[in-house]
Amino acid sequence: MQKPDDISEPHAETIELNFQSVTDLADMQSVSQLAGEIWREHYMPIIGATQIEYMLARFQTAEAIAEQINAGYRYYLALHQQRALAYFATLPDLENKSLHLGKLYVCKRWQRLGLGRRIIAYLEGYCQRHDFHSLWLTVNRQNHQAIDFYLGNGFMNIGNISKDIGAGFVMDDFKMLKTIK
Repeated sequence: MQKPDDISEPHAETIELNFQSVTDLADMQSVSQLAGEIWREHYMPIIGATQIEYMLARFQTAEAIAEQINAGYRYYLALHQQRALAYFATLPDLENKSLHLGKLYVCKRWQRLGLGRRIIAYLEGYCQRHDFHSLWLTVNRQNHQAIDFYLGNGFMNIGNISKDIGAGFVMDDFKMLKTIK
């Protein structure tokens, strides 16, 4: 396994990385396909196949993504040489001067190499440019890898959130907050 400090191949800190806004159906389909790949690989031991498939069908189809964009979410693909390595979605809250990071998913091959940190840094810059005072998200309480990532990137766990998402499933999450200076 490649170590993050091994410079024998490009890593997220050094490769050219572009954040592309998702605006058309082809991009939405790319996000949906990427979501299926990432979620099935990562969430199986956390929430199981039935809930994964339910959530993908409800929240990550091209049609569902289009509805979210129409409701104010902004989706982005993180690309290297036109290859999607990750995606993320945000929802600005102008009234509370905060940015909700609704989604941040990185392909397994690109995890633990700095790509997530670059996305967080990009979002911090966005918050500073738009005078937002905080960046917040929710994360599954059993997703220890993601929780550790967010804590290591300056987020604080500020409480529990449980949300019924239908079909007998509940999102059992922590709410995490990062103050932007």
